[in-house]
Amino acid sequence: MENTLYSPDLICAESTPSGYGGVSVIRVSGFESKKLFKDLFFKDDNFLVRHVYYKKYLSKDSKFLDEVVAFYFDTDKSFTGESSFEIHCHGSPLVVQSILNDLCTARGARIASPGEFSFRAYLNGKMDLVKAESIHHLIHSQTNVVREMSLSLLEGKFSNDLKRIKEKIVFALSRLEAVIDFSDQDIDLNQEKLIRDSVKDASNLLCEYLSSFEFSSSHLEGIKVSVLGPPNSGKSSLFNVFIDQDRSIVSDTQGTTRDYISESAFIDNYSFKLIDTAGLRETDQSIEGEGIAKSIDVAKKSQLILLMVSNDTLPAFKKMLDLIDTKILEKCILVKSKSDLGICNFNIDNILNVSVSVKLNSGFLELKQLMKAMLDPYFKQSKNLFVERQFQLLNSASLSLDESNSIGIEGHEDIMSSLLYKSLSLIDEVLYIEKPEEVRDKIFNDFCLGK
Repeated sequence: MENTLYSPDLICAESTPSGYGGVSVIRVSGFESKKLFKDLFFKDDNFLVRHVYYKKYLSKDSKFLDEVVAFYFDTDKSFTGESSFEIHCHGSPLVVQSILNDLCTARGARIASPGEFSFRAYLNGKMDLVKAESIHHLIHSQTNVVREMSLSLLEGKFSNDLKRIKEKIVFALSRLEAVIDFSDQDIDLNQEKLIRDSVKDASNLLCEYLSSFEFSSSHLEGIKVSVLGPPNSGKSSLFNVFIDQDRSIVSDTQGTTRDYISESAFIDNYSFKLIDTAGLRETDQSIEGEGIAKSIDVAKKSQLILLMVSNDTLPAFKKMLDLIDTKILEKCILVKSKSDLGICNFNIDNILNVSVSVKLNSGFLELKQLMKAMLDPYFKQSKNLFVERQFQLLNSASLSLDESNSIGIEGHEDIMSSLLYKSLSLIDEVLYIEKPEEVRDKIFNDFCLGK
């Protein structure tokens, strides 16, 4: 792969978070790494690859900087695919900086750009883009669900499945090319069923991942849960209980929430994006009306809706139901608030319900259990496609496969072949991009310096 960004010069960076700690790790990679490692720690002595050495780090002018643990990797065993080594020093920012200064001012290295170690690993064939993106999400994971999804991608299952899909498309193409090449000869080349079955198998595998995107991607920014109801039904109070702070204004005055407010919340190690919406009612105020329209739109895009009602807001709630699309009700839990003032007996057919009281701090454990039960499909998806870039490319590939399978082969061989080649190219772009500078800008720049 031709790349104007790549050069084998020496790069270095702290790989551990900056600050004070027991140990800090400095990573060095590049063409001259082996020579530098020997100059630093062994002079004329030989050393063994992937062996741990306890050494003194002396600067170029022989100043003692620290006692360190160091080990070297050859190209075939290193993270980057280049000769590289690591220095484990004491976890002091001053010690780290003194070593980095020596490496850069006196040893010919430079500080790595964000993600440059991973970028070099990609360019040297040590990982594909799927694995690179999984590393990024693994580092930034805040829940076990995201961590497990990232590890699954890192392990290579998704990449291997994509290669299986490619093999099926390549098989269909080989048969199709044979039909094209030998169409004028008197031989039996009735391969239509083989071609269509292979394309269908590829399409089905692709659809499994595409169907998991909404489920899996929601874990990255949090599963969207909208709190919907008429004014003064207890929406903002419930919102504040979940996020454990007074983020949303609580008032007896109707219409105080005129736009939606969102905050992250964690329930049993699952990440949620809780959205407090404007109270739904008929209004002649344009600003409040705009907020209500936004509330309904946000609810449609949410994975779960907490539909709030109380005895004192029941008449307004019944009017509010006229504003809501019946499809929204399929993902609702009816939350009867202010149960300390009396249980609301109103129910909606086929909708789960629970009574809560902010004043008595009651009903919230049951509500959380109902939420988890409603969202169970989001926690049990076997496929893990959650990166927007991957989804867009694979969705386009799937459309090309569907189009190729919808046309008759005879007389349309060239068109079908073109569509199959297009789908192959799109799948390849999930794993590899031909313009590394685009990769660098879109993916690796979000990595930390030492990664």
